[in-house]
Amino acid sequence: MKLILSCTVVLIVILTGISSQAQEPLTLYDNFESKYLDPDLWFGSVETFTGGWVLESGRQIKTEPTYGYKGLTLLHRGYGSTDSDSGRATMRNRLYFSDGTKITTIQAKVQAKKVQVIGCTANPDPTYVEAHIGGLFFNTGTPTPGSALNDVFAAVSLIRLSDSTESLNVLEVIGYALHCTSANCSTYTWIGDTGESLGTALVGQRVKLRITWDQANHRFVFQRGKTPEVYLPYDSVSFPDTSPPGSSFGGYKRLNVTDYVANCTSQPRPVGFIEVYFDDVYVNQSAAP
Repeated sequence: MKLILSCTVVLIVILTGISSQAQEPLTLYDNFESKYLDPDLWFGSVETFTGGWVLESGRQIKTEPTYGYKGLTLLHRGYGSTDSDSGRATMRNRLYFSDGTKITTIQAKVQAKKVQVIGCTANPDPTYVEAHIGGLFFNTGTPTPGSALNDVFAAVSLIRLSDSTESLNVLEVIGYALHCTSANCSTYTWIGDTGESLGTALVGQRVKLRITWDQANHRFVFQRGKTPEVYLPYDSVSFPDTSPPGSSFGGYKRLNVTDYVANCTSQPRPVGFIEVYFDDVYVNQSAAP
């Protein structure tokens, strides 16, 4: 009996050690209580990636009107091209961590306040909008400084598609990972499935999202609130994970909103719009500024 008890205690200690190693404590990075964004913590960009037009875009610390907390609001409205009925225009508004080199976990409270997605009946590609936290975590070969080629990107996202059959106020919560096959990651291959479902969220609902790169176990870990973690494993032979990303600033870890708007030659003109509040951003303790 004593031997069995002793072995049990040892096993618990071993498992606890593994768990604590995989789950590094988190520390607050920014709760956006200041008047302006801190340039020592962040830098930003607004981009039209593949065609289309951006007519409204915003990034500002504001008081959220429903719950009364101060947070970062990102909003973006984009339109697709009118000379084609194929493909999508990609437009995005991003806030980057000033240095993501040591970041392996990002956690934030995310609230999609407003969403609009209009697709094109002649275009098989739906319009969709996305808000995510994530970045590029490692390179599978020899990284080229300033290039995303062979970098691995992962994110946890709130997504709404124009062809969704869900009620208009329902967003999908998805975790996913990509292997970049070009310098700007405009081409890529999926790692695993095309998204791991973490359930749904409602427009106006404040949800806590977390992404962790668990290098020791060769997987990404996603979580929505207190629901069970969702794992996306990868083969470390096919995707060696010992090299840092080639992408600048430690992999462009970010808070992000993106419009993927269907191109269309007819009316109504496709549009993608999303307004999101981010708050209480945490990172793993070793990445604290």
